[in-house]
Amino acid sequence: MKMHFTTPFTNSWISSADHCTWYGVTCGEDWENKTESWNRVTELDFNNTNWSQAYFQEYRSFPRLEVLRTNQNFLTGSISSQLCSISTTTDLTVVGDETNCPNILTEAGCCDEVKLTVPSPYLDSIVESELGSADCGTLSASNANVCTFMKNKVNHIVFQDDDKYPDPLEFNYEDWLKERVALAQIFFSTSLVTVNPTWLNQGDHCSWSGVTCNNDEKVTSLALNDLDLTGPFPSNLGKLSALTSLVSTGNSLEGPLAVNDICTSTYIAGDETNCPNAVDETGCCDVVRMTNPSPYLDRIVESELGTTDCGTLSTSESNVCNFMRNKASHYVFDDGQYPAGFPYENWLKVSKT
Repeated sequence: MKMHFTTPFTNSWISSADHCTWYGVTCGEDWENKTESWNRVTELDFNNTNWSQAYFQEYRSFPRLEVLRTNQNFLTGSISSQLCSISTTTDLTVVGDETNCPNILTEAGCCDEVKLTVPSPYLDSIVESELGSADCGTLSASNANVCTFMKNKVNHIVFQDDDKYPDPLEFNYEDWLKERVALAQIFFSTSLVTVNPTWLNQGDHCSWSGVTCNNDEKVTSLALNDLDLTGPFPSNLGKLSALTSLVSTGNSLEGPLAVNDICTSTYIAGDETNCPNAVDETGCCDVVRMTNPSPYLDRIVESELGTTDCGTLSTSESNVCNFMRNKASHYVFDDGQYPAGFPYENWLKVSKT
C-alpha cells in the first residue's frame, strides 16, 4: 500500500483481494511444505506501467524477493545499493532503466539487465564526449546529422535485443560506439552520403563496405578508394585506435592528412592532394596517387615557368606548360603514383628544359 500511494500507477491496482493476485505481484507457493517463502512476495513486475514518480526505495521490505522489473517507465532517482543484497537466501535479479541502473562500463550499478530509455542518457553522453555537445541543433550541419544518428538507439544493432545493454564483459560497446561516431563523421562530411547512402546503417559497422575489424570489434582497415568522393579529408582518423590500413585513393578529397599518431602505425595510400609526400615535403603516406590536374606538377611548372596558366605564356613555353602538366607525358608516373627511390623532382625540371 505504501508503494501504491507513493508511486501510484493505476487506481485499480490496490484491492481487498489477496495481494498475491494483484497486477505484477507473484508470491512463492509451496502449499505442501509451507516453507518460509510460502505466500511471500518473490517477484514484482512493473514493466511498461508509465510510472513517472521517484524510484521507490523500500523494496527491501520484501526479504524473499527474487525478481524486480521496473523498466520502460519514467522513474527518477537511482536504485538503492541495499537492493543489491536484499536477500540472504536468494539472488535478486533487477531489471530497470538506464536512468535508474547506471551499469555503464565505467560506473557502478547492481542491475542484471539495463534497458535504454528515449532519450538515452548513455547515448547522449557518448555523443557529447565525441562531438562536444548532445544538442544537435548547436552543431555544424554534418555533425548535427551524426548527432541525430547516434542518439537514436534503433540505429545501433547492439541495442536491438530488447533495447538493453549487452554484457560489457562480452562486448566493449563503449569503444564500438565511439568508433561508430568517427565513421558517421566520415559519411556525413563527404559525398559518401550521396555516393553510397546505405553505407551508414543500423547494422554492425564492421560489416560495412570497406571496413574491417579485429576480434575486439575495433576498426583495423578502412578502404574508401575509387569512389570519386569530395569533401574534406577525414580529420578524426586518430580515433580509430587500431587502424593499420587506410586507402583513400581515387577521390577528390580536400585538405592535407594531418601528421599524427596514425602515421607511424598505419599503412596509408592516398591522393597527392591529401598526402604531400613529394621531395622536400612532409607527409606520412606510404603510397601517393596523382590527381588530374596534379598540384605537384602544377607546382613544378609554376616554379620553372612562373605560372600554370599556359595561355598567358609564349607559344613555345605554352607548349612546354601543357606537356609538363600532363602526367601521361612522364613515364615515371605510369602507375599513377609517385615513384620511390628516384629523384623525380630534378628529373622533371630537366625534362622541362
